[in-house]
Amino acid sequence: TLEMVFLTPASRLAMLFGSSLFGLIDAGWVTFLAALAVIAVTGAEFSVVDPLAALASIVLAAYAAVAMGIGLAGLYVLTRSAGPMAVAIQHPLRFFTGASFPLSALPQTLLYVSYAIPLTYGLAAVRDTLIRGATFGQVVGDLLVLAALGTAGVILGVLFVRRAESLAKRYGWLHTF
Repeated sequence: TLEMVFLTPASRLAMLFGSSLFGLIDAGWVTFLAALAVIAVTGAEFSVVDPLAALASIVLAAYAAVAMGIGLAGLYVLTRSAGPMAVAIQHPLRFFTGASFPLSALPQTLLYVSYAIPLTYGLAAVRDTLIRGATFGQVVGDLLVLAALGTAGVILGVLFVRRAESLAKRYGWLHTF
């Protein structure tokens, strides 16, 4: 429970990082198995030209996903409505990141929303390096944006949790968090 998060002597950031990392691993293995099934059924192949670019894309995409998880977890703690917010965010993330269909299908005005989400850049970089054979130089822009947005997610998560903790201490709201 969230009360345990506030009462634990462990770092709140470590708790958020662990929770976000677990979410990535929990969703990641299913995605990995689905990718293997698609490859086995369709005969699709990877086209990795630059292994360093592919590795950097995967690592920074995971970093940005975990950082986004930390930021959202901090927001959930601050608003005290984790369940409804998580459900409300899932489908727009799939819609705006290019996970469900190509971003080119979106109108220009909606693309601005896509470009504010780190996962958009992560998916683009991973696709480009694993499927299209892109080199490090071709994805460096996406990787820099991933690093910046990932760091922003961690900072926002820490700030949100600190604010929630401050409110809980000031008003004695621990039981309502």
